[in-house]
Amino acid sequence: MSTKLKVLILEDLPADAELVLHELKHGGYEPEWKRVETKADFLAELNQGWEIVLADYSLPLFDGLQALELLRERGLDIPFILVSGTLGEDNAVAAMKAGASNYVMKDKLARLGPVVERELREAVDRRAHKLADEDLKFSNAMLATQQETSIDGILVVNADDKIVSYNRRFIELWAVPPELVALKDDKPVLQFVTTKLADPPAFLERVRYLNAHQQDTSREELILKDGRVFDRYSAPMVGADGHYYGRVWNFRDITKRKQAEEQIRKQAALLDATNDAIYVCALDHTVRYWNRGAERLYGWTSAEALGRKFTDLVIMELAAFELAHAALLKEGAWTGELKQLNKAEQSLVSLCRWTLLREEQGQPEKVLAINTDIPSHRLLNQTRLRNHG
Repeated sequence: MSTKLKVLILEDLPADAELVLHELKHGGYEPEWKRVETKADFLAELNQGWEIVLADYSLPLFDGLQALELLRERGLDIPFILVSGTLGEDNAVAAMKAGASNYVMKDKLARLGPVVERELREAVDRRAHKLADEDLKFSNAMLATQQETSIDGILVVNADDKIVSYNRRFIELWAVPPELVALKDDKPVLQFVTTKLADPPAFLERVRYLNAHQQDTSREELILKDGRVFDRYSAPMVGADGHYYGRVWNFRDITKRKQAEEQIRKQAALLDATNDAIYVCALDHTVRYWNRGAERLYGWTSAEALGRKFTDLVIMELAAFELAHAALLKEGAWTGELKQLNKAEQSLVSLCRWTLLREEQGQPEKVLAINTDIPSHRLLNQTRLRNHG
């Protein structure tokens, strides 16, 4: 079965063009073709989707080398084969250096079919390689952009302890001298980093462990001498075949978050003896902190409450709760009353004072809630008034 082929023929002699077409058909091709012989006609056809150009070397008003130059100027990757009866060895070499794909002498046209087949195959390979190269460049650009826009400091080290890449945030967090990172050697950078840590031996021991256990991922908090706290996460770079290529280290400054958490704990400790229920929830309502007042008000111990959703622990009117939560997210704080049932399914009315806590980048992260049992609160006030009287 013949293979269809779109062929542009640059030839001034119709009879020679017919010979070329005959050889193409003999080689298993079904040519869709057009013959041109002037520069103007050749230029007019360049963007018409031709798969191959077969050009005579010498024409009265034009020649093959000029046609080749026009093709290359336009960046068209179309196989260009010179078919000539007057092409000498020196001219053939010059044409190949200029970018011609191949050449065939007119007295040896039997070579044309195999030459066309080879050049078409190589053109397909070139395009595939070009696409793969463009995909690689895009992937590298995307990776570089992700690294440079990350809030984490990123360091990538290969299996030979050589630094493959790093971002500016890594340099900023650790204040690593640029000339030190430029060495591309992880050892001096590791030594420099340890001088910043409150407990260098523990960190170095963890690094040695991860180097010995290449498939492990690891996370820990690092305390620096200057009081900052970094969240450190490390994961291996492993290929689809399981080959180990190195390790990625991510560092995030969580100092403000830790300070906020400590402040919350201190404030909660001060209020732990009160009747107020104080708890901290993630945005999905998962309980992260539960004080003694919450234990007394709702009947659930801290051990029972932590890690569970508040909406699973305390029965209430969900529509009212969701409206309150939406107002909290919009305004940053909410105060109001909610009807609830505790663990024993006893009815209560809570005065709720909720505050939205944000992470260091300003994104909502948690909810600090202080809930007061209103009947108990009113009874306490009435008792105080009677005692004062």
